[in-house]
Amino acid sequence: MSFWKNDFRSFAGIFWLKIITLALTYYFINSDKSKEFYYYQNLGVSKITLWVTTLIIDLSIFLFLIFVAQTLK
Repeated sequence: MSFWKNDFRSFAGIFWLKIITLALTYYFINSDKSKEFYYYQNLGVSKITLWVTTLIIDLSIFLFLIFVAQTLK
């Protein structure tokens, strides 16, 4: 794996790739599945709360796994 060979030099590329894929996911789901957010709105969860929570959890899991991969090296 490139991450193990280059340590944290390749982290910037992996991190920005993750941010770009999160942005693309947000764009495509928001445009294609916009009608399906009514279920969450009926439960009292706004789109912003739903997206922020999802993106924070996803980024946290990503950073945790990067940390684990680095420590298992």
